[in-house]
Amino acid sequence: MTLLENEVKLSSFTHSVLLTNYRILKEYGNSYKISIFLEKISSIVVFYKSNPFLLFVGGFLIIAGLILLLGVDDYQVFGALSLIVGIACIVLFFSTRKHVIVVSSDGGSDLGITVKNTSTELVEEFITKIQEAKQKKINASR
Repeated sequence: MTLLENEVKLSSFTHSVLLTNYRILKEYGNSYKISIFLEKISSIVVFYKSNPFLLFVGGFLIIAGLILLLGVDDYQVFGALSLIVGIACIVLFFSTRKHVIVVSSDGGSDLGITVKNTSTELVEEFITKIQEAKQKKINASR
């Protein structure tokens, strides 16, 4: 990513997201890039993205598996299999959760950052860096 004159890199959250003293940039491959100047940031939203269907199916299969295991002897194999698949679905649900950070600008495009296997503390630290950089930029222009 090419920096502007007097622009300094402050943080690199992922390989495609860069925070500088002037702006936040995101590259979506070689053909699409978004850049938002710090003073134009209007909001930052953070949420988890997951597939609740996996949780529902996992819970259902675990309950069905327990009922089959405790019931008729002929269906205990199906009960054990249902229990194993149900647990796998729940593990898959938690392992595929992602943090999504959306940086919105007043009047422009939103910059979406999706990260897997990142702690909440690192996400909050990055958001704090954005807010501090924005505040410094605003104070410097006064």
